[in-house]
Amino acid sequence: SGSHVSIDINGTPLEAGSSDKTFRKGQNVKVSVRPEKMSVTREHKEGSSARASLGGELVDSYFHGSYMRYEVKIENGQRLLIDRQLENNLKEDVLLTVGERVCVGFNADNAIIFE
Repeated sequence: SGSHVSIDINGTPLEAGSSDKTFRKGQNVKVSVRPEKMSVTREHKEGSSARASLGGELVDSYFHGSYMRYEVKIENGQRLLIDRQLENNLKEDVLLTVGERVCVGFNADNAIIFE
């Protein structure tokens, strides 16, 4: 895989993985992260393993058997889907409430950048 690229999403600087393609400064790109490779928490935690994080509002949540699917509307209006595996002993931050402010995080190595 290629090196990491610094990107800006509505003023939020993020580091993301890339293809082996070269991107120029100021170029518009798309970022893709699989739903199960993102995390969603009530707030950003210092020292978190997620190198990139975006604030947003939880707009919907669905039980899907062994996991929860969360839909988060981030600052630029886009909606992200995040899948979170449920464990036998549910942690307090797993079950989030619609309308809550949340933080969506992902590791740069799990992001793919393309034009």
